[in-house]
Amino acid sequence: PALPAAAAIELLHEFSLIHDDIEDGDRERRHRPTVWVHWGKAQAINAGDGLFALSQLVLLGLREQDLPADLILKAQVRFNETAVRLCQGQFLDISFERRRVVRPDEYLAMISGKTAALLGCAAELGGLVAGAADDDLTGLQTFGAALGVAFQMQDDLLGIWGDPARTGKPAGNDIRKRKKSLPVTIALAGESPESAALRDLYTQRTLDDRAVAEAL
Repeated sequence: PALPAAAAIELLHEFSLIHDDIEDGDRERRHRPTVWVHWGKAQAINAGDGLFALSQLVLLGLREQDLPADLILKAQVRFNETAVRLCQGQFLDISFERRRVVRPDEYLAMISGKTAALLGCAAELGGLVAGAADDDLTGLQTFGAALGVAFQMQDDLLGIWGDPARTGKPAGNDIRKRKKSLPVTIALAGESPESAALRDLYTQRTLDDRAVAEAL
């Protein structure tokens, strides 16, 4: 019975990745050209929008699972609230690139929308379809969100020091784009000479290979 909700979550995830790659200018994902690189930005935007619409239709497949109408409506509301949280998190992520320093609490607020909201929704919708009580749904959402925060922190480490052969992403790409990921956020807020040097690097108009290597 939870399959329509699970499929809808995955389609929402893929929609966000297609648009994220356009916004970040990423040319590779999972060792393959990103959608916008392969088909162009216009068609990539179109494909992402199509996946978002499809995710809504797939979620409505819950109607075929003999579930109460009010439960399906609640699932739709939570699903769309999550889509808004994703967009808010992505807005913060992009806006942080232009800021000199981002506080750790601001970073946590960003990833709570960009990543944690989706995993929290996945866990909550599973419980919702199973008929879990409200207190249990809150617990499931909290668990999923915490898992999402942990996942994003690990992804931040891989985005800086990960092996491109394993991650499918270019090394140091987050540094080049001045992403305020967890290691960078902590380093920029420090008072050491290394922190000051990193802040100076991040004020440069462009970061060439030498600057990226120095930042790493």
